[in-house]
Amino acid sequence: MVLFQEDFVYHGCYNRQRLRKDAFTWEFKSMNDAVEDFRKANLMKANMSQKDLTGRDFSEANLRKADLSGAILSRAKMVKTALSMANLSNANLTEADLSGAELIGAVLDGACLKGADLTRASLSKASLRDADLTGANLQKVNNLTCKQIESAIFDKTVMLPDYLKITWTSEKDWECAD
Repeated sequence: MVLFQEDFVYHGCYNRQRLRKDAFTWEFKSMNDAVEDFRKANLMKANMSQKDLTGRDFSEANLRKADLSGAILSRAKMVKTALSMANLSNANLTEADLSGAELIGAVLDGACLKGADLTRASLSKASLRDADLTGANLQKVNNLTCKQIESAIFDKTVMLPDYLKITWTSEKDWECAD
């Protein structure tokens, strides 16, 4: 899919010497329900907060530093998507495919990741405070630490990587060692 400048509202300033846009944010004017394929799109710094993006395909797209806070991304396909430093706080990522996604430094606070597939995703320095990981597949995720999951919500249905040793002390309580 090709996105055109007229599909976005531009907020920022122009650097006239370089004839390019600097210090900018892009914001969707509207979401056309017919637009389902964002594969390989460059949406760096795009503002899609609170948008219903259910089932959309963002595979291999660049969403670095994008604002997806409160967005509905249930069943979205985000395979190998660049989401470093993206704001996904309070996003609904239920059953989303985030396999191989780059989530370095991403904010997932309060996000719902129930049943999401994060196989081979990179979560270095990602914030998971109050993120619901119930039933999520994190088996082969990279750079996940005990400190990150201590602030998340999950139960025994979550599939964690082998390098994290979880010991369940009761039905709801657990201890972690990395």
